[in-house]
Amino acid sequence: MKYMNLVFISLCLSLIACKGSKKASQDNTTQENSAEEMGVLPMELQISKGNCFGRCPVFELTIGPKGVMSYHGKMFVEKEGIWESSLTQEQLTEIQSKVMEANVFQYENEYRSGAMDYPQHSLRVVLEEKEKMIAGDFALPNPIKGIIAHMDSLSNMGEWDQIEAKVPRGALPGELIIKLKDLDPGPIQEAFSDYDLRMKKEVAPNLLMFVFTFSEEKISAGRILILIREHELVEQAQFNQRVAERQ
Repeated sequence: MKYMNLVFISLCLSLIACKGSKKASQDNTTQENSAEEMGVLPMELQISKGNCFGRCPVFELTIGPKGVMSYHGKMFVEKEGIWESSLTQEQLTEIQSKVMEANVFQYENEYRSGAMDYPQHSLRVVLEEKEKMIAGDFALPNPIKGIIAHMDSLSNMGEWDQIEAKVPRGALPGELIIKLKDLDPGPIQEAFSDYDLRMKKEVAPNLLMFVFTFSEEKISAGRILILIREHELVEQAQFNQRVAERQ
């Protein structure tokens, strides 16, 4: 009798385990199907626009598989330096769908008209183990132009956080001019000691302005400037630049 009870209990436990396993499998399948239905793909997109003889905007925009956008503004753009933002799920699905509908892997790598005063544009697509780069000017196929235009419009939408400032020509390597809120430079040096921030000299002590040095081997100039500007002890900060001698 005891043996039969044990067999019965074992059968019940087996049935419960099977149902649980089946439900978990169904849940996983549902999640995978939902992701596919939403159009989320392991896709990275990047566009770039080059310069021309005039003031054409020069920048790169990258969209990662999870919708994180990285914008690198180089010349003649409102956002100079490196900025980040995020797409909504709907926006990410829309741009990925446009890429898939265009079947970008069917196109040639270059479409150039030979016109000298037209900015060069490019589209780079990475999907799983496949990668495609298409570059050219107004001779680019219309579907590729459409994708580039759509991504360009995304760069002007939403809220952006600046990650790195643009380093101007003439900036002295490893030097910043910082206007502090307090005369003592010790606390700001301590706050950025990981980057070897050190006061080099006083520019205008009565205005609390000092030249500081830092290690570009430990942090980029554009990044540390953003971090210092955001610090509570800092009034203003900028790159230290060479001053051209008067003729």
